[in-house]
Amino acid sequence: MTYSPSKRPLYMALALTTLLSAVLLLYQIQRNRVLFNEKARVLSFDVPPMDLVAMTITDTTHYDLNDKGSVDFASLMPSGGHTIHITGPGSEVPETFTVALFHQLKCLEIYHREYLKPVPRQVTAELRGCLNYLRQSLLCHANTRLESIKNDEVKASKQYDTVCRDWTKVYEAAERNYAGYCAWDLGRSKEGG
Repeated sequence: MTYSPSKRPLYMALALTTLLSAVLLLYQIQRNRVLFNEKARVLSFDVPPMDLVAMTITDTTHYDLNDKGSVDFASLMPSGGHTIHITGPGSEVPETFTVALFHQLKCLEIYHREYLKPVPRQVTAELRGCLNYLRQSLLCHANTRLESIKNDEVKASKQYDTVCRDWTKVYEAAERNYAGYCAWDLGRSKEGG
């Protein structure tokens, strides 16, 4: 086969098309990857590095102390709730874990639910445990960012810009894990287990 300069644009187009097709295929495989390997029966929870994102902290009409707020709090959970399922090497039955982010949000949901109960309220062990857990989480991840004071009564400013880690990556990993767990559970059901 001889090289013809007149066919160079054709070769370049073919090479670029092949390269683009390969990149798109790899992207689709990665994007639709479910972290469940049918043959190995492995479930995992893999959160990629989280980018930093700008966020404006401000008052919201969501998460109010009423029934609509209950719906808002419930919507913070991924499809599988606050838990994920992981199988370790040599294990076919997954262990259940909670992800700290979702555990914290679940505690806020529990606090909200308990707050809406009629007076007199009983302080439940679940609520007591959640308040203790949230206290420990806040101390563990002590945020030292300075917040401006609005007035002498020490009321914090209602709006400010900040930088956060992109927590959508955690949700995406939880959704992949839940899809994998559903596939595992379906396979187990078909096997009669």
